[in-house]
Amino acid sequence: MLTRLEARPVRRMLGCYSGQKESVRMCPDLPLLEGKTALVTGPTSGIGRETVAGLLARGAHVVLAGRSCKKLRALIKGLGEDGYDADRLTPVICDLADLDSVALAVQEINKIFRRKPLDILVENAGIMPTKYDETPQGHEISFGTNVLGHFALRAGLLRGCLSEKARVIVLTGDIYVFSQSCSADFRWRTPLGGIKAYHRSKLGNFWVARELQRRYPRLNVFIVHPGVVATNLGLGGAVSRAMKQHLLIDPVAGAQTSLICATQPDLAHGSYYHNVHGEVELTNADPAMNDWEARQFWNACARLSERGEAAQISTLRRAS
Repeated sequence: MLTRLEARPVRRMLGCYSGQKESVRMCPDLPLLEGKTALVTGPTSGIGRETVAGLLARGAHVVLAGRSCKKLRALIKGLGEDGYDADRLTPVICDLADLDSVALAVQEINKIFRRKPLDILVENAGIMPTKYDETPQGHEISFGTNVLGHFALRAGLLRGCLSEKARVIVLTGDIYVFSQSCSADFRWRTPLGGIKAYHRSKLGNFWVARELQRRYPRLNVFIVHPGVVATNLGLGGAVSRAMKQHLLIDPVAGAQTSLICATQPDLAHGSYYHNVHGEVELTNADPAMNDWEARQFWNACARLSERGEAAQISTLRRAS
């Protein structure tokens, strides 16, 4: 029987913290992923790094999509020193906040996999800004990075190397229940506004994932709540450090739900997977279940990402 999660934000968040350290579901070592290919965004630290390590441990070849060449090199070196096969890692520069960078990354990734499909896409990267910023295309930075950058990356891969039956793992978080909308032009001034922008983007991730499954029914889309994880996201300070120590799980535990969805058979695609409860169901009052808003939001993201792609094509033509 599936656990039903309430739509009331405070109860939902209390449930996220309560007992998660003792109740995290760990991913089995099998099946292996020999011969499979995966791509992970935001791979250089936190949940992303541990997701890469878990995929490598199971035999996958992993593309590392990150914005810093220096950090990608350090990641490959570090994983090699930890005993993983670094020859099965391929770095690709991809700044999700910049649609031009995403377009170039899509070209490179599709070339890498021109003879072999991409089997697993883990949309892991995310930012929680502490001051207002915009992308080079003028969108609020949380929306632009967490939602639109992934949308453009996925759209480009769908037209290229992504297998029609690929597993697409979209990370969100129960914090999305604090929002009823997500948009490119949200304006804020205080750090609390940055947190609001973040949970708006997590609702946007959820809407896109549900609509992705509806539009591409052969894909295996999984929406993941990784837990409340001690990463570099969010505010610093003594209070934050104390919360991370006593209430939050570490990135290894935080990567387990993504790894389960990337590896395990007989999962329900299009479903929401929770780090404690496994597959869960949501009530009709939950903002993530608003199908009309999800479709409108998908269409808005498609328009914005297409404009970015058109600008990139125009730039490439001028350069040639």
